[in-house]
Amino acid sequence: MSNVMDVGGKRFVALRSTIEEMGGKVAWDNSQKQATIDLNGKNTVVTMADENAEFDGKVLTLSGAPMVHDGTLYVPEDFFPAILSTQLPF
Repeated sequence: MSNVMDVGGKRFVALRSTIEEMGGKVAWDNSQKQATIDLNGKNTVVTMADENAEFDGKVLTLSGAPMVHDGTLYVPEDFFPAILSTQLPF
């Protein structure tokens, strides 16, 4: 399975495998349909089908809603630079 897929001209990236490659951890809450990410001492929560993520207690609006495909949660590719940047768009 590919870590990247194209949906309507927008690129989405597999969340767990990408975060783990960066040295982070992902916990999935199936009842809430949420992934909690611990990366570089920062906490981010993304919810399936919700364009708003929570980054260290603040709202981060994504360019597309996270989605599940074949049991894997995908997020828009611009999610990663946003959570790695020290200049977040708040």
